[in-house]
Amino acid sequence: MSAETSPSTDRVCGVRRVCRVVEFPRSTFYAQLEDERKRKGGTQPTPKKRGPKPKVSDAKLLRLVKKDLATTPFTGEGYRKVWDRLKRQGVRVGRKRVGGHVVKKGDRFAALEPIAMGLTREHGDVARGLFLRLDNGTQYRSDHFRKQVEFWGLTKSYSFVRLPEANGVAERFHRTLKGQAVCGRIFYGVENLRAAAGAFVELYNREWLIEKNGYLRPSEARAQYVAEHGEPVPAVERRAA
Repeated sequence: MSAETSPSTDRVCGVRRVCRVVEFPRSTFYAQLEDERKRKGGTQPTPKKRGPKPKVSDAKLLRLVKKDLATTPFTGEGYRKVWDRLKRQGVRVGRKRVGGHVVKKGDRFAALEPIAMGLTREHGDVARGLFLRLDNGTQYRSDHFRKQVEFWGLTKSYSFVRLPEANGVAERFHRTLKGQAVCGRIFYGVENLRAAAGAFVELYNREWLIEKNGYLRPSEARAQYVAEHGEPVPAVERRAA
C-alpha cells in the first residue's frame, strides 16, 4: 500500500486508507502530487518497459464491460463478477436460496415458514441427516420452533453467541436482498414486498454469481452437486426403505 508522511503529525499514513476515510479519489490525489513535484522541479522516474499488448484492446474491453453492465439484472456488482461473465464469453480478464418469507412480525411461527418452503421444495416433508444453521434469536430458541425442526428430522446447529461472522452467510444475503430489491422502492403493503422478495430469490438462484463457489450461479452449483452426489432421496422413498 502506498504511503505518505503527514505534514501535521510527521507520521506515515496509508494513502488508500486516508482517501477512503475522507472520501477523496486516489487518482486525484496522485495527480495533484505529480503536479506538486513538477512545480518543485523534481526528477521524473524512468518509465519501465511496457508489457505485452493484451489480446483484447482497451476500447473493445470497455465496450464489453458496458454491454455486460447494461444487460445484468443486478446493480452495484463487483468487478470480479463482471470479469467472470466475460470469461464465460471467451474474454480472459450453494449457497442456494430455497425459501423466503416476509411478515411484519418475525415470531417463532414466521421463522418456520422459509424452512418449510425449502424442505418441501427440495426433500418432500422430512430431511433426516441435514443440519440447520441458526443464530440465537428468541424465535429460534423457542420450544415450538425446536420441536417442529426436530419433527422434520433436521439437526440444529446454533452459531456462537455475539459472533456475527458465524451468521455471515445469512447477513450477506440480507444485504444483497435489500440492496437489489428493497432499498429505493415503495411497497404498498406486505404482500407487495413479499412478491418482490420472492421474485428476487428466483432471480438470485438463476443469475447471481458467488465467489466462494468459483463464481457459479446457485442453480449451477446445485446441478454440480447433484451430478457428483446424486439427487436427494425423496422422503416417501426413505420411509418405504
